[in-house]
Amino acid sequence: MKAVVFAAGLGKRIRPLSDTRSKPLLPVAGRPVILMVLDALRHAGVREVGIIINYLSEKVMALVGERAKDLDIRFIHQEKTLGTGHALAAASEYLSDVREFLVVYGDITLTPEALERLIEFHRSGKYDGSLMGVRVDSGQRFGIIRASNNILERILEKAGESGPVNSGVYILPSETLDVVKSLKPSPRGEYELTDALNIMAESGRRIGVYVDSGDWWFDVGSPPSYLQANAYFLTRRLGSKVSLKRPCYMGKDTKLAGPCIIGEGTRIGSGSTVIGPSFIGDNVRIGANVVIESSIVLEDVVIDDGASLRSVIVGEGAHIGAGLRLNGAELPQMTIAPHTRLSSRI
Repeated sequence: MKAVVFAAGLGKRIRPLSDTRSKPLLPVAGRPVILMVLDALRHAGVREVGIIINYLSEKVMALVGERAKDLDIRFIHQEKTLGTGHALAAASEYLSDVREFLVVYGDITLTPEALERLIEFHRSGKYDGSLMGVRVDSGQRFGIIRASNNILERILEKAGESGPVNSGVYILPSETLDVVKSLKPSPRGEYELTDALNIMAESGRRIGVYVDSGDWWFDVGSPPSYLQANAYFLTRRLGSKVSLKRPCYMGKDTKLAGPCIIGEGTRIGSGSTVIGPSFIGDNVRIGANVVIESSIVLEDVVIDDGASLRSVIVGEGAHIGAGLRLNGAELPQMTIAPHTRLSSRI
């Protein structure tokens, strides 16, 4: 089975982090989201993957090309980012030789176990196609799935109703490619893959709906969800342990409380504390008596003496001035833009 991964979006909701890298390249517990998706596909036996690219495509190509050399990757350029249906249509030629294929959004977290459960459900039920729903606290920003006896009736796009939400993981029949080419734009001017699924369901196709608990599922498109994803996967992988990528350097009386990852080449000054769940990227410079808690600090950041961060995302190359106290509950978006210098108290 071939797979297609959508990695072309602009990432508007998580700006300014997405000003310098696309959402699929954001690290969750130290691993870029798109590599987590490829790990799950690899574990399921998939070796041929088409990746839809547009925004900052050269960075996606460089990362995947370097770190997924065992997979047969085809990069497929989407001329304009006009929605998920338009993205799939761009892969029509690539998928022309298969009867069915996997589709995964490149900005969601996915585990091998969850993907295996969907594939087993699809095969055992002999469905025309299948999709995975997940149970989350709020479906306000996501498509709500309506199904009867595990068969799709309709996906209500961002309806704000209760029910399992569309995870963005599908097994689809080849006829889907013809359907997406005939779609009309949605009210927001995009061609939606969910509209194609609704059309197939209305025409009598048996689109199976597998609903998973979804504790592993996060859309990293917003700062709160990104922080939650990082916390979940750090705890899942490390428990209460600390992972140090050597070489890294610790000053006198440095305290580390897991789960946390400290990146390669990072220096932490004396008397400083890192409390998990936290991720500290490569080549970060942390001064003396700094406190970092439940935060994400990307590469090449400088944090001066006496600063304090709680539930904050710091973009790469940023500089946090001495004595600054940043609390995610008080900061809009909880995000410090890449390459920003903060020198005033907030």
